[in-house]
Order: sequence, then C-alpha cells, then structure tokens
Amino acid sequence: MWLAVGVGVDLIHALAMTAWLVGFPLLFVRRWPRARLTYAIYAVTFIVASQASMLFMGECFLTAVARWCGAHDPTRVVSDDWFTVRLARAVFGMAPSRHDISQISEALVLVTAIGIIISIVRSHRHPTLNVT
Repeated sequence: MWLAVGVGVDLIHALAMTAWLVGFPLLFVRRWPRARLTYAIYAVTFIVASQASMLFMGECFLTAVARWCGAHDPTRVVSDDWFTVRLARAVFGMAPSRHDISQISEALVLVTAIGIIISIVRSHRHPTLNVT
C-alpha cells in the first residue's frame, strides 16, 4: 500500500512540474487574461513551495514524502534519488547531477519571474486586458 501512495505522490509531482513547464507561454499571451492570471498565481505558488522546501529540507517536499512512503513499504524499492533524477533516468536512461538540476530549476524560476513581470507590465499598459 505504501508503495502505491509513494507512486501517487510521484505522479502528482510529475503533473505539477509539467503544468508549471507547459504553462510558461501563458505568461506572454494577452488573449486569455484569466488563464494568464491563473497560471501566474500557480507559478508563484509552485516556486515559493519549491524554494522553501529546498531551503528547509534540501529537496522537494514531495520527493521526501514519496521516499518516506517507499521506506514504509515492505518491498523498499524506492530510490533515495530526487524525483527529477529518477524521472530523467526513467525517460532518458541517464540523469543529471543534483547540482545541474538546481541550476536548471533556478533558470526556470528566473524565466517564470520575468514572464510574470512582463505580464503585469503589459496588463498595466493595456487596462482593457485586465481580468474583471
């Protein structure tokens, strides 16, 4: 049972990361202001949770929860690697180092922040595009 819960946590983790990455273009699209605002709020929440987790735990809290669940399963098949390492290994057959993952994550946070700033500036320049 614990292994299934851990896999479920990993699935939620993968979906949250995918939503964050796939949603980037919404920050630059004026056509759908509600979607842009919704994504911007999600992105900020995602980044704050991720960075706070890295600061206090040294890894994503979802990775820690999945590992805890795996450790309580009798089979104990869950790896101690970060989720992103396990995902990359499963998809590509190889994995980046934790340092590389941190650098890429920080770059993506920067892109998100720049996108949100551009989105806010555009909304203020064109008040008719604001969400009502």
